[in-house]
Amino acid sequence: ISYQKGAAVIAMFESWIGEEKFRAGVHAYLVAHANGNATERDFLEKVEAASRPGVSAAFETFLDQPGVPVVDVALTCSGGQGTLALEQRRLLPVGSKGSSAESWKIPVCSRGGAGAGGEAGAGGEASRGCGLLEKPEATLAAPAAACNGWVFANDGMLGYYRTLYRGDLLTKLLAVADTKLSLAERVGLIRDADALGEAGAIPMAQALALVPRFAGAAERDVVSATLRPAADIRDHLVPDNLLPNYARFISKTYGARARSLGFGPKPEESDDTRLLRPLLVPFVAREGDEPQLRAEAKRLALAWLADRKAVAPELAGGVLSVAARFGDAELFDKYLAAARAAKNRRDRVRLFSALGDFRDPALVRRALALYLTDEFDPRESDIAVYVAAEPDNSPDIVWGFFKEHYEAMLAKAPREIAGNAPSVGGGFCDPAHRKDLADFFGDRVGKLPGGPRTLAQTLETIDLCIALRETQQGSVGEFLSGY
Repeated sequence: ISYQKGAAVIAMFESWIGEEKFRAGVHAYLVAHANGNATERDFLEKVEAASRPGVSAAFETFLDQPGVPVVDVALTCSGGQGTLALEQRRLLPVGSKGSSAESWKIPVCSRGGAGAGGEAGAGGEASRGCGLLEKPEATLAAPAAACNGWVFANDGMLGYYRTLYRGDLLTKLLAVADTKLSLAERVGLIRDADALGEAGAIPMAQALALVPRFAGAAERDVVSATLRPAADIRDHLVPDNLLPNYARFISKTYGARARSLGFGPKPEESDDTRLLRPLLVPFVAREGDEPQLRAEAKRLALAWLADRKAVAPELAGGVLSVAARFGDAELFDKYLAAARAAKNRRDRVRLFSALGDFRDPALVRRALALYLTDEFDPRESDIAVYVAAEPDNSPDIVWGFFKEHYEAMLAKAPREIAGNAPSVGGGFCDPAHRKDLADFFGDRVGKLPGGPRTLAQTLETIDLCIALRETQQGSVGEFLSGY
């Protein structure tokens, strides 16, 4: 469990047993096995010896099984004393055939208090409590004063689990989020809601309601967290008749800020602003009803073609792609000429990505045909193919071209990437295209290195998308009907 999951699990247990005890356990482990080899068991034994019984067994439940738990939280109160009713299960996407039998021993640390004033984080009158959720269902004492206020069931967002709040707990949290929750907790609240929507555990409209609630936050991390649910619904969950509503939703939520930021960095602005711009502005220009931003993108794209220093490096790709999405044959020809002349691979990658973003069917086919020439390295020109195959671009045109020229395209593909061929259909989300993909590769996939696995993954992706659409499109439509 290396890297992100490993760091998250370690942080959770460190928070539960305390930094000093955890540090003492790690130190004892290092001393005992200095200049030698050690095992997972050796590490856990030292941490448990320095802290409390049961740590090792709890830790192992996160090491020895896959998945992420979701913890349902309900609050009951009697005589001013609160009890948290907890229930755990594995969080799975809608339609997943994965096992749901896993059970963890989860350190659950909650924080809560009364009132809407005070400072963010754990200050003020908020109190904290921790316990170990060892079974599928259990109860823990609620933080003091939670019955008259709010409770956040993942203090510091250090627990490796998603939280599903029952009753009015989420409503009470949102009322105090700006003053009582830390930056990490506000980000976590949004990401939990998005993940729960993807899993069908809550209506997607509930997750989307958090977008305008937090989109105006000063912190880049909070704003960028709202972008994921706002962007995720675009591909397959927005009914065609509500696409104008979706564009208005994006513009109303983010437009003013995006127009204020623009595509150009400004003197003396903060690092957070510079980091937010390439995330926010191209997205709003692409998906919102934003003629001003689109015009700015085209102007800057032409300037970049003449002088690579005309656009900040972190914005060049976004500028080129936005201009391409609303561009014509003249702009396509300029991009293609630039790709032919480019000496820098990074520039060629940006240009091929933008060439895949044009929407005119004739231009899409011209971009796809570049892969069949000897003019470009296929490991670069295939970028245009995969960008054009994205759900909100031209997946049907790509699929038709791919089937027509399959043998020629396969001959051009280096062996190490030929096995990725089935993923070209990964942007589909309906049974008819799924069947067509499966039928087309039926007798062909065995000849591709790693092809059967790629095909299985692609078909599973389509199955999950179909299930999610059936579950959540109605909720998304209801949300967007208000825009």
